[in-house]
Amino acid sequence: MTLKRLAPAIVIGAALIAFFAFGLNRYLSLQALDDNRAHLTAFVDRWDVLAGIAYGAAYAVLVALSVPVGAIATITAGFLFGIVYGTVIVVIGASLGAVAIFLIAKTSVGDLLSRRAGPSIRRMEAGFRENAFNYMLVLRLVPLFPFWLVNLAPAFLGVSLRSYALATVIGIIPGALVYAGVGNGLGAVLDEGGMPDLHIIFEPAILLPIVGLAVLSLVPVVYRRYKRRPKEAAASARGGAVEPGFAKGLSAKLLSLTILFVMIAEVFIYVPSIAKFRRDYLTERLIAAQLATFALEATPDNMVSEALQRKLLATADVRAVIVQRSDSRRLVLAEHMPSSVTADYDLREDGPLTLIVDAFKTLARHGTGVVRVTGLPPAGDGDSIEIIYDEAPLYQAMLTYSTNILTLSIIVSVFTAGLLFMSMHFLFVRPMRQIATNMIRFREAPEDVSRSIKPTDRPDEIGMAIRELNKMQSELRAALQQKTHLANLGIAVSKINHDLRNILASAQLVSDRLAELEDPTVQRLTPTLISAIDRAIDLCQQTLKYGRAEERAPEPKPVAVRDAVEAVAQSLGLNGEGPVRWNDKVSPEFKVRADPDQLYRVLLNLCRNAAQAIGEEGSISVIAFRAIGFDVIEIEDTGPGIPASAREHLFEPFRGSTRADSTGLGLSISRELIRAHGGDITLIRSDETGTVFRITLPRGGA
Repeated sequence: MTLKRLAPAIVIGAALIAFFAFGLNRYLSLQALDDNRAHLTAFVDRWDVLAGIAYGAAYAVLVALSVPVGAIATITAGFLFGIVYGTVIVVIGASLGAVAIFLIAKTSVGDLLSRRAGPSIRRMEAGFRENAFNYMLVLRLVPLFPFWLVNLAPAFLGVSLRSYALATVIGIIPGALVYAGVGNGLGAVLDEGGMPDLHIIFEPAILLPIVGLAVLSLVPVVYRRYKRRPKEAAASARGGAVEPGFAKGLSAKLLSLTILFVMIAEVFIYVPSIAKFRRDYLTERLIAAQLATFALEATPDNMVSEALQRKLLATADVRAVIVQRSDSRRLVLAEHMPSSVTADYDLREDGPLTLIVDAFKTLARHGTGVVRVTGLPPAGDGDSIEIIYDEAPLYQAMLTYSTNILTLSIIVSVFTAGLLFMSMHFLFVRPMRQIATNMIRFREAPEDVSRSIKPTDRPDEIGMAIRELNKMQSELRAALQQKTHLANLGIAVSKINHDLRNILASAQLVSDRLAELEDPTVQRLTPTLISAIDRAIDLCQQTLKYGRAEERAPEPKPVAVRDAVEAVAQSLGLNGEGPVRWNDKVSPEFKVRADPDQLYRVLLNLCRNAAQAIGEEGSISVIAFRAIGFDVIEIEDTGPGIPASAREHLFEPFRGSTRADSTGLGLSISRELIRAHGGDITLIRSDETGTVFRITLPRGGA
């Protein structure tokens, strides 16, 4: 960004600072208008059109500088130029100033912010641009949003100049007419020593029609969203994810809840404050009443004329004043005494809760009552002082106070919600939307590495969630690749299975012929050979691999573990005479309840792995014992141990192998078989002294 592009914004900022630094804002008040109205009206009468052009230009400059004096400036225009001419001047001047600050903000920083905005901001920009005129019209019509804020915000949301200017011209006309009308009658109000009500636009008779126009301007937006729903439903039916709009997203919920909670907090502030306001008002009336009695008592005979009495009562804004001293109660001042009073209050005894209830009772009577109030004399003269007064002035004062509190509450809640919304949006909502968007993209193509979310260095929970999501996506991608390999392996096994069965059938015929020979060595080895071939044929027939089928359900029966261990030793050629010593420490009577073939396969796999790990010299030991509720078989070797990298994925297919030429399916299948029995296989120890695997099976052996 060049200094040349920033220059207009810098000039505006410097001019605004200078405006307040030199105290020029003190000339933009109703009091200043009252002090100088003779000179101003004379100037306008003399120069007429030129005065109107000069005022419009000055109004445009004030708007461009974002000086918050729109209401006073518009009232002044109505006072000097009348309703129609004043409204025209205000609309033209305000529109020119708004367009100027819009263009300055858009060209200096708006375009840069738009380019650097994230996807969520871009979506919000797109939604705002789609209905820019309608949204701008609502913002201009509803008098809750500061004029300067509405001037600047669209510059950062990509609103076109045409939509902005047209909505500005149309949207400010109702408010300009209202305040110009107030200004047109300002002379009479100032002559009476009063001041106009700057909150007149919030009166229901004025506000409701303006809000109605704002609602009507949103009808096209609602219609377009309604027409878009079938398309979104069709996209959802096709399996595509439809991102929630702003109204249904976290941002809108956060904004709404913040405004709601601030307003609720303001209610809890308002309830005691309105009670205090009423008490202070009544205390002021008591003070004024006592001062009036002092004026009366200053006369020689404690008598004043009726005219002076009326002035004293009017100054105190009461109908009667009664003073209690010792045992005497004296009516000091009185005029038009009512036959009865609507309510009677004693400020000496009222607690906080009573004051709150009395305040709302006052509001409920709408100023129609005549009330008596008793309190302690503020100056300490007498035991108590009573006043009788009409509630209408108090009701109006309380109504004005309530309106001011409501207006302030709305401004505070919107401002607070805006700040909280922006901070929460960038801290939480935007990252959550990025996570959601990434999850949608990853679901569409999980094998694409570029669709994994990028880890972040954020130390909070969102950063942890992003890092864990990245890890989960990586693991899921690896798992999908592994399952693809397993599926391909299943297809390959099914093809191999057919040919392997034929080969094994031939081997079975040969083994049957060998069994008929009378050679002792052949007679001793043939049963083992036949048993191995039978198991291989059964394995092929059931296709017990990961690819196409699951393992058959086990058929548990009492099995002598010693026999199964000896069969494994024969199959592996471990007879105790080679470099690998075989230590069978299982009792011949020790039995477990298991499927014989599946238990054999598990023991064979574990013992084969142990023999391969030992290499040239070492020992393998098999022991079995009873534990609480379980039968335990342990296979221990004296090999070099399993590397730490393999231990982490020891029982995972294709990942738990310690040798480059192994698939790692053996331990995975073994654990699956034992778990089908209700037991488990665990690695007890693995270090430089050797490795111990433990098989646990539910108790059930004979």
